[in-house]
Amino acid sequence: MSLTAKLILSPVLVAQAIGARSRLPRLPEPTGERAGVVGRGQVLRQVLLLLRALIDWWVQRIDGPEPVRPGPGPQVEEIPID
Repeated sequence: MSLTAKLILSPVLVAQAIGARSRLPRLPEPTGERAGVVGRGQVLRQVLLLLRALIDWWVQRIDGPEPVRPGPGPQVEEIPID
């Protein structure tokens, strides 16, 4: 749809919106105390962490194995067992 047509028809859309809003019934507020938990933040966080781990694994698999670096290995200290 061209910009000219949108500009010409925009007052019609606004009029329809105002008419629809005026015809909507207004519902009363519910009785009782407001209580409860909103959202599922912990579940969403776990899903996002899982998705991140999967993407990291996939990218690492595409890049190939890490190159082996020559040099001394980790230093291990012997602890006597008595």
